[in-house]
Amino acid sequence: MDLLVEPFWLVKPRILSSLILTIIFINDNYFSQLVRTRVLVVGYGTIGKRVADAVMAQSDMELAGVCTPRPNANVLALLRRTREIPLVACDKDSEEAFRRAGITTSGRLSELLSSGEVDVVVDASPGGVGAENKRRFYSQSRVRVVFQGEKSRGSQR
Repeated sequence: MDLLVEPFWLVKPRILSSLILTIIFINDNYFSQLVRTRVLVVGYGTIGKRVADAVMAQSDMELAGVCTPRPNANVLALLRRTREIPLVACDKDSEEAFRRAGITTSGRLSELLSSGEVDVVVDASPGGVGAENKRRFYSQSRVRVVFQGEKSRGSQR
């Protein structure tokens, strides 16, 4: 009875290449779970709510927070649904409006943008407000910004 025995130098490369491919696959899956894009949604109205829901549905994204100038029905519904998403005040006046409504915020927009905890901002503010936010906040930050819903030129930075 003849046994088919392959030479060692032919077997080892196949085993080694299988092992390397397995390690690459495991590492790719592992790092895709570790490295998630942190998204801040500014403006939590009709469009912002949908953007935030879409971000939460992605396995490679994390909703870093929601920023809105004052408490509204969408914000209150979000807080009833989960307290895990940071609520960010736009500025000092916004922070005061939330405080008066009995809602605690996790800081201001300018603080979060400079903290390094956000990779991208999706600004879903109504017409004109996004341009004002760009002037007041985003131009001083290195965070990428996408303007969603506002029809203006220069919709990305």
